[in-house]
Amino acid sequence: MNKYVLCFLFSVMLFPLLCGESTVSKKENFVYDSKGKRDPFFAVSEDTGPKVPEPSLDELTGRQKLEKAGIKLNTIVWDMKRPAILVDGDDNIYGIGDRVKGIAVIRTVEKEYVVFEVDGELVEVTIQ
Repeated sequence: MNKYVLCFLFSVMLFPLLCGESTVSKKENFVYDSKGKRDPFFAVSEDTGPKVPEPSLDELTGRQKLEKAGIKLNTIVWDMKRPAILVDGDDNIYGIGDRVKGIAVIRTVEKEYVVFEVDGELVEVTIQ
């Protein structure tokens, strides 16, 4: 680098120090006034909107009842004579005619889907 450039840069950096001025600008103390503003670190309550009543079990469809009971098809064990299924969160092995979590009865087990009966309604479920 050219010695004149170095001399210029050096003098620019030393000049404020020799004159008693700081090269760092002094910052004012900032005071935040939160009056009328919400705290961004405070969780907004879920109770802010109008309450929508949850439908009763009688108003739900068979599929919604399966979802509410947490019945999610995990595995189909295919066998021509005794097909079976596994449901998430349950260690039991279910076959045709078995009641799952007290809500649904297994009516049909096929290779690709299972048909549950929920309060007289037939609901076809596939593995997701």
